Amino acid sequence: MTAATRLRRAVRTSGYLAVLGVLLFGIGAAVVLVRSNHGIPTVRPAEWAAGEEISTSLGNDTVFWGQGTDLDPQAVTCTAPSGPGGAPETMPAGPPPGSEDIAVIDDPRFGALVYLADNRGRTWPASSAVCDGGSLETVRLSSTPRVPLQRGVGLGLIAAAGLAAVWGAVALRVTRPART
Repeated sequence: MTAATRLRRAVRTSGYLAVLGVLLFGIGAAVVLVRSNHGIPTVRPAEWAAGEEISTSLGNDTVFWGQGTDLDPQAVTCTAPSGPGGAPETMPAGPPPGSEDIAVIDDPRFGALVYLADNRGRTWPASSAVCDGGSLETVRLSSTPRVPLQRGVGLGLIAAAGLAAVWGAVALRVTRPART
């Protein structure tokens, strides 16, 4: 077997692997993009009054939604302990950058909900939180609807699938057996 034959086989094999990569990258992109599509977040049915301690397992991806007749979301503050026995820490107000489209959602069960704060960026889960101010009447919780980074990963996987498709097509075309 000559070096040219071995090279042709290696390139042809890489073409087949690239076709397999197209499938894997495409499926991965679809999964990431579908999971990161926020739609309307699933709001939990429990509700708390303004100023009431919300004691539940919040995790690190909880969104606090508010309702009130004259609700001013800029005047609402949500605080949580900054660690075991720590002083209260104010959570980031409003939706994360790139997610302004969910500042107010219309939940089919609870009506209009305003994004008050979330506990993103915390290094430990909070066991309780308090939201108050700005004519807030009730607070509801949901999981974080999406992470903008996931969208970037999904688009990167689509780009990788495109590159793999081009490589696979070129490699399989150049190394196809001669017709006699």
